[in-house]
Amino acid sequence: MDTPLSTLILTYNSSHTLDKCLKSVSWTDEIVIIDSYSTDSTLEIARKYNCKIYQIERKRWPELISFALPKISNDWILFIDSDEELSKELQEEIKEIFKTGNINNGGYEIERQVYFIGKWINYGEWNRDFQYRLLNKNYVEISNLEIHGTFLPKSNTTKLKNKIYHYTYRNIFDFVERINWYSTLDITVKLEKNPDKKVKWYNLIFNPLCDFLKVYISKKGFKDGIHGFILAVFSSMHKFCTYAKLWEYIYCKKNNLELPPKNYKDLVNLIRKN
Repeated sequence: MDTPLSTLILTYNSSHTLDKCLKSVSWTDEIVIIDSYSTDSTLEIARKYNCKIYQIERKRWPELISFALPKISNDWILFIDSDEELSKELQEEIKEIFKTGNINNGGYEIERQVYFIGKWINYGEWNRDFQYRLLNKNYVEISNLEIHGTFLPKSNTTKLKNKIYHYTYRNIFDFVERINWYSTLDITVKLEKNPDKKVKWYNLIFNPLCDFLKVYISKKGFKDGIHGFILAVFSSMHKFCTYAKLWEYIYCKKNNLELPPKNYKDLVNLIRKN
């Protein structure tokens, strides 16, 4: 490729998907791994692909990215999660763009297709899920979100034609664990938007119900069969947990009780104590 391209991957105990991920980006000029002290075979797999490996303790996404960017040699970055894989068609599409040199400095959004318990998901919450993943580090800002951090383009982006394959939750157990984690982080997000946020009894009933109907009916999750039904139920469960935990936090704060965790730092400290 005439224009050099670096790949950036954040890892933590990512051995079950990392080999597939790295194979799909092995053609890029540099692969930088930012690892949060994995205890499985993540680093062994990364070394097979001659990755540049740096380690840092588990932190929020913006802090990890700020740590990573100075360690990347090239301006252009392909940011991919360790549980994702570039389709062969996408690899060729990116190579062609960088070969011709006709590159949009605003960067590129790439559609993800989710794989869940043996099935590709085509409807529901994850349908047409475009992510800003191919970018010039001189033309972006870093979001400061508590969860699902992202790069923010400074100019107009272009959508690519082909897909990233996302091998998300390994099983139901993994899915429920993630719901527990992300619904806690949602507390901070909601309180940042509205410090005086209140939770009423009907939020615990109607918000999850509306979320289920949106995913399963409006976004046609039913077309994915029982997989779509399970995903819609878990989406509503996530919503219920978020509002229940928000109610708990507000109640405990008002009554001078021990506060439950509500942000990334709280959760990491909780894990360390246990």
